[in-house]
Amino acid sequence: MKCKFIFSFILLVLSGCAMIPKIKENKIQDISTIKTQSLENNLVFQRNKWWNIYEDKNLNNLMDVILKNNSDLKIAQLNIEKSNEYISLSKSKEGPTVDLAGNYQRERLNLAQRFPAGGQKIVNLYNLNLKGNYPIDIFGKYSNLNKEAQYKSSAAKMSKNLIQLNLSTKVTQLYGYWKYLNYENENLNEKNIILKEMIAMEKTNVDIGNSTKENLLNLKNIYIQNQILLEKNKLNLELTKNSIYLLGGNNINEEISKILESAKNSSNILMTNLNIPSSISSDIVINRPDVQYYLFLIDAQKSKLKSLKADFYPQISLTGNFGYTSLKYSTLFDSYSVLGSIGPSLYLPIFRSGAIRSNYKIAGTDLNIFIENYNKTVINAFNNINNELAKTKTSSRNLNLTKDAFKNTTEIFKENAKKHNLGYLSNYMYLNTKFDWLNSALQEKQAYLQNYNEQLGLINAVGGSFQSKINVGGNNGN
Repeated sequence: MKCKFIFSFILLVLSGCAMIPKIKENKIQDISTIKTQSLENNLVFQRNKWWNIYEDKNLNNLMDVILKNNSDLKIAQLNIEKSNEYISLSKSKEGPTVDLAGNYQRERLNLAQRFPAGGQKIVNLYNLNLKGNYPIDIFGKYSNLNKEAQYKSSAAKMSKNLIQLNLSTKVTQLYGYWKYLNYENENLNEKNIILKEMIAMEKTNVDIGNSTKENLLNLKNIYIQNQILLEKNKLNLELTKNSIYLLGGNNINEEISKILESAKNSSNILMTNLNIPSSISSDIVINRPDVQYYLFLIDAQKSKLKSLKADFYPQISLTGNFGYTSLKYSTLFDSYSVLGSIGPSLYLPIFRSGAIRSNYKIAGTDLNIFIENYNKTVINAFNNINNELAKTKTSSRNLNLTKDAFKNTTEIFKENAKKHNLGYLSNYMYLNTKFDWLNSALQEKQAYLQNYNEQLGLINAVGGSFQSKINVGGNNGN
């Protein structure tokens, strides 16, 4: 008899195995097949608080208040807390469950039933039971559910890291643009003063016949265009400030305004010379938050598949029952009213095989969706990094050319200033040369801004910044 029971149990297990559909897992992109060169030996990759490379106290203060108050980051943190509770919930399924139940039953006995002592046709039955169940996780259903919850919690953390990366680069970009706009405002106002002087001189020259009305009108048009640029500058300053307010949740505007006001006269962050590697290591790509996010989702889905696979097999649990049953409430807790039982219980999934198969196949499809999303993210990551690296190198070369041009314009301006001081150059021509120098100075700042933004694009693509080994640990952001 014992052998027959064992044989039947094995047969049921094997029949469950036979029902499991085959899941064809898609191929995961192998990073090594598109591996780039390693980083230069003198550079270290910095992921945490990468903005400290600028050593800008105002930027650090701005970043602190925005990261603390940003709504997207708060939501991401709540998702992490929720995922941690799912871990606790999955662990609770592995342990025993105990239920306490009590009931009162009153029924009339029919003629076929024996009357109890006293011959009454209506009886009262009092019950109080304590029921326990302990699942025996032979096939790893609950342990894999716990692993799934842990992987999803890690994915939630990667999602928050990605949000923080995008937010921090956006804040840094807006902060740099704010700095540029303040310089642009000073530059345009200074050109306004020069144009007013030149218009007054040109008007005098027209009156005495030394110039034409056309030249005067051209100067006035240049002044009008400069006024238009000033109005655009004021609008951009307001829009940039509002964008920064929005990132902070619009409830710390006064604090942000103080930081931005303090930043007006601080050193120009746009002129910071960052370390740019010639190539990017694949180790950096694999650790990007979006890549790690899908890796954790893939691992979570694999654990879910293992958990669902256990549904095809018989589920065994140890169940017990202890309680009191009596015809009278007064004798409910007497020793002869005690009843109890303990033993194994067996659940067979035979009649739910269709639903179990469908759930398993859906989970397998979801796994392949995550794999393809991961593959796409990896390819996009390499493409994004290579593009941003190329754009950064190009903008750096263009910046150097613009700096050379500005250096030449500065030399010309200095020579003309000497001639003006010696009386060899008219005041009008000196102002015209200074106006050209201001135009060149603004073009140089625009080139710095372009290079600054391209560097931020690279930082966002790789998920951090690069520092020289000799500076690591000594950068405190002051």
